[in-house]
Amino acid sequence: MKIKRKCLKYIDKHFKNIKQGSTVAISGATGSTGKALAYYLAYLNCNLVFLVRNIKEGNNLKKELLDLFKVNIDVIYLDYANKKSVDQTIFSLSKMGIDLLFNNAGIYHQPLKLIDNYDITFYVNFLMPVYMEEKLAKIYSNIKIINTGSISYRYLKLNKNDLLKLNEKNRTLRYGNSKRLLMLYTTYKKYLGNNFSLAHPGISATNLFASKNKAYPKIFYVFITPLMKIIFMNPNKAALSLLKGINEDNLPFNKWIGPRGLCHAWGYPNIQAIKEGLLEELKDKELLDRVFKIINKEQSK
Repeated sequence: MKIKRKCLKYIDKHFKNIKQGSTVAISGATGSTGKALAYYLAYLNCNLVFLVRNIKEGNNLKKELLDLFKVNIDVIYLDYANKKSVDQTIFSLSKMGIDLLFNNAGIYHQPLKLIDNYDITFYVNFLMPVYMEEKLAKIYSNIKIINTGSISYRYLKLNKNDLLKLNEKNRTLRYGNSKRLLMLYTTYKKYLGNNFSLAHPGISATNLFASKNKAYPKIFYVFITPLMKIIFMNPNKAALSLLKGINEDNLPFNKWIGPRGLCHAWGYPNIQAIKEGLLEELKDKELLDRVFKIINKEQSK
């Protein structure tokens, strides 16, 4: 793993209050930003738990980091598309003394597919992460949870009469809907005084755009993906915004963390205002009731 020295210098200068020896769980640890995030946390002497679908890749990352740092690392199978897997992960984490959870796993631009009568994008990006977070918050009263949002939330509004988007054919809109729901949930939790943070990595050429995902025609991966790697931010730099979520324990509920620069998409981390549209949705009691009815229904199963 190639980590730029200037990113480590930035961490040395700006990250002061991360408790060494903390145990941090990371979903999506083997993704582009996940790997960088894992490296930074090991660099800061945190013990790690990788929550991954690919155990082999998780163990390879574990070996790579243990060759560099003297920390403890566990690898646990987690598939947000499989509730039994999520329940098993919760059980495993309940025995480990988790201080922090980074929810960094997600899927993008997926065809409509139903899991337990939910679209897979809704299920993986919103429902199962929230399901796990609600369970862990009851097990660990002091756990800090950092959710990865997306600037795509700016381009749509939630429809209280169509939260599931089961008839929406546009894959990007279903992705944005799932991320906006996750952000609404996180912001509401912060508003209530829970120990949540919300961050986003800006625009980065991550594994979401890898050819193995088959989200776009082949020509996209031949011409557009290489261009993205030139124009957009390196995942190593993007991961710094997620890491900053640890550093901001008293962040107001109407703020989140992301890169500086044009459209808050390319620079080093800073604190940003959440757009008024989402904050207006936060005041919509009927909308919140419908969102939490879905969450609570899943909790009670």
